[in-house]
Order: sequence, then C-alpha cells, then structure tokens
Amino acid sequence: MWQSLLFIIIISTVFPLRAQDLTAEARRIIDTLSSKTMSGRGYVNNGDRKAADYIVSYLKHISRIPDSNIVRQQVPFSINTFPGAMLLEADKQTLLPGQDFIVKAFSSSLKGKYRIKPVNLKQLWQSDSTKISLRCGKREVLCIRASDWPASIERRKTEWLLEHKLFGASALIEIQSKKLTMDASQEQLPLTWIELLADTQAPIPHSINVNIENVFLPEYRSQNILGIVKGTTVPDSFLVFTAHYDHLGTLGTNTYFPGANDNASGVSMLLNLSKTIEQQPLKYSTAFIFFTGEEAGLIGSHYFTQHPIIPLNKIRFLVNIDLAGTGDDGIKVVNGAVDTLHFNKLKQLNDREQLVKSVQPRGKAANSDHYFFTQAGVPSFFIYTLGGISAYHDIFDKAGTLPLTDYNDYYRLLLLYMKSF
Repeated sequence: MWQSLLFIIIISTVFPLRAQDLTAEARRIIDTLSSKTMSGRGYVNNGDRKAADYIVSYLKHISRIPDSNIVRQQVPFSINTFPGAMLLEADKQTLLPGQDFIVKAFSSSLKGKYRIKPVNLKQLWQSDSTKISLRCGKREVLCIRASDWPASIERRKTEWLLEHKLFGASALIEIQSKKLTMDASQEQLPLTWIELLADTQAPIPHSINVNIENVFLPEYRSQNILGIVKGTTVPDSFLVFTAHYDHLGTLGTNTYFPGANDNASGVSMLLNLSKTIEQQPLKYSTAFIFFTGEEAGLIGSHYFTQHPIIPLNKIRFLVNIDLAGTGDDGIKVVNGAVDTLHFNKLKQLNDREQLVKSVQPRGKAANSDHYFFTQAGVPSFFIYTLGGISAYHDIFDKAGTLPLTDYNDYYRLLLLYMKSF
C-alpha cells in the first residue's frame, strides 16, 4: 500500500493534475482504499486507522496542505466486529460468507450443531397457545423466509419479538432471496441472526453446523480527519466538503467489504479537490472533513457537530459526497427540494456548462453525514451519483467494477459551485 502511495506522490509531483487525469488518479486512490490491506476500512486489523493514515499522508504529501492545517479528531464509540471464525454448513454443505450468507451486525458468537425449526411469521401474532408451540429446544434454531415479512408496524413488532424473545432459540436463520446487505452496529444483542441467500422455492435446510465469532468493542477510538486550505479574502469563513472513509470491515478472517463506491469514491473526490484548491485557494477557506463511523450511525459527523473544530456558524455551505463512482443518470441532491435557492444555483450552473446528465432534487433525509449539520442550521447538501452498478453494502462493491462514468464532469461541477460563493 505504501509503495502505491509513494508512486502517487512521485507522479503527482512531476505531472500537474489535469482534467483528463482525474479518473486515473481517482482509481489509484480507490484501489488503495478498497484493497484487502485496509480490511474493509472497519475496526478489525486497524482497517480504519490504516485508511486514516493514508488520507493524512495524501493531504500532506500530495495536496501539500501544511501539517498545522491538518487535524485528527479522536472519536470514541462502541462497535461490534467479526474478526475470527465464520463457518456455516447447511445440511453439510459449506457456505461462503458474504456470498451465500451474512450475519446481522448486532449478532453474538455461536458455535455448534443445530436442528432448524421453520416458522411461519403469521403465527407470531396469533394466540398465545400458538406462540408456545414455537418454543425451541437448546439445539434448535428458528428459520423464517424474508418474503413472509408482514407489512408496516407489524413487521417492526415482529422484528422486535424475534430479536428479543426468539422463543428460546439460539439463533435465527432468515432465508433471503433478493440480496445480502451488510451493516454495522454499535450494539451486541444476545442472539445470532444469519441471512442465508436462497431461491424463494428452495427447501429450508434441516440442520446447520456453525462457528461464528464476534468481538464487541465497547470503547473503540477512531478518528475524523480535517484539512484546511486558507481562503484568500475571508479566511475565517468556510466552505466545507465532507465524505466518510469508513466501511463495513470484515466477516471473518477471509471476507471483507471493499466499499469502492461507498465511499472510497467520495474520499477520492475530496482528495482530488483538496489538491486543486490548495494550488488555487478560493475566496473563503475550504475545509475537507473525512468522517469515521458513518456506517454505524453517522457517528463521526454527529461527534464533530457536538465538538466542532471549526465554528458551525462560520460555515457558509457544506457539500457531503457519498457514492460518487457512477453518474450514468446524473446526481441526486438531498436537501435540494427544501433549499431551493442553493439548488437552483447548482442546477443552473450545470445547465450552463453542460456537465452531468441531470441534477435531481430530493427532500431532507437522515441518510449521510450532512444530516447533523443540517440539524444545526448549517446550509448543506448531500450529493450522490445515479445509475451504473447496483453493488451496495456487499462484497461486490469492488474497485474493478466501478465505472466512474461522469467523474470528471462531477468534479468540475463541484469545484465551480464552490467557486461561485
């Protein structure tokens, strides 16, 4: 990894970054951040710290931001991890983690051989006598089909009941026919919930042999990273770019989640912008903030708004970048439907320059790191690209499949937009 960084430093020093070079530079960054060395940029094998060190090194040696303008903000939180055994055999067939099954992020360890007890979800809200019939022995696990989930409030009640009761079962197997989607969790529940990918008509297995190891870290310390380029005219006011650099980590010792689009792509955009703006500073100071803990609940950005390194009332505008690796169908702007003044300026700029395919508004949403800034009164957009690959929160979000369809034009639009302030 560090040899790759040295290569980037040499190339970037000799050849100034040009518009046509952006995609190649982005791919080098994304390749590094989504490599196995980074362990999914989670909290196993210091994956998040390796990614943070890479970002800081880039800001110093490639973007040429002075040490005095780079800050590491320590962020404490709890996190559940899966660094060890990850074995699942169904009817003596060995299944592959990430491909054939995943484990819900809040799950505990589980080891042993178990019989599977199928459950019809409709039974859960029938008579008490029916519920009693669902009770499991010590060597039984419940099994449900995702396609049987009830709607709306009943589903939430059912999930709660399964998570907290489980009718004496050691674990829950959920047959998922569409897609395996991993998450991160700040808590550990006293159960193991396994999602098993199978066709809707596939028979439910009769038994499983399982060895899943979790490690709960109640006082993990990660970090936000801040780099500042001083403004030429109004240095005490800020334009801010943000992106989260964390991802979902590992599922056992051999399976990791690369997170190329989510969100190595966004980090690459910020790093490319930081190099350009350091060479040609804007009127206002520009802050580049790289957040930890987004996947586990917007932890880093929430912590920053509670412990701001730059005054929140000095931020003129903030753009949060996530999922920046496609663009076939343009971009979506969260908060664009409520902050029409700033959105119309962005759209008019794109129309004039004929850059990305479309600029589409969306309402307020608590779906990325802009959210707590918006709640604090900071004018903010969260922008993500549309179209292209569908890989998301899975092992298939790889650098090699990321198209970067409209990366150059997206970069140019972001730069022109911030220059317009």
